[in-house]
Amino acid sequence: MNGQPIVQSSDLPSMLSLAKPGDKANLEVWRDGKIVRIDARLADASDKANDDDDTELASADSPSRLGLALRPLDPNERRQSGIASGLVIEDANGAAANAGVQPGDVLLSVNGRAVNTVDQVRDVVGKSSKSVALLIQRGANKIFIPVRIG
Repeated sequence: MNGQPIVQSSDLPSMLSLAKPGDKANLEVWRDGKIVRIDARLADASDKANDDDDTELASADSPSRLGLALRPLDPNERRQSGIASGLVIEDANGAAANAGVQPGDVLLSVNGRAVNTVDQVRDVVGKSSKSVALLIQRGANKIFIPVRIG
């Protein structure tokens, strides 16, 4: 980002948290075997807030700060997808949905920590005050999605 290398999954959210709304972010990402340049202008997360942002899912498996309903991959899903571990996102709303997380995505890690249980997600999110970086498997692609939680 802006010429600085992203070495660990936690680097990008850390860099973004230091930026201010209106700042430019120039990103180079690897897509389809080549480097793609993305120029973005950062917005204030509260600009997109609405009354539904604080809604918590009723599911007992929902890390409420993210707005996710999660479940473990079943053995058949693991075999078919080739994904060894992670949690299927059954539903997304609030902060996670606003950041682009979608039902059907598979949550692989939070802030660089692999997650296999909802309790692991709760633990990492509980220790985070402003944002978390989610590593998501969507189809054949792995993507990082920063989610502002504070």
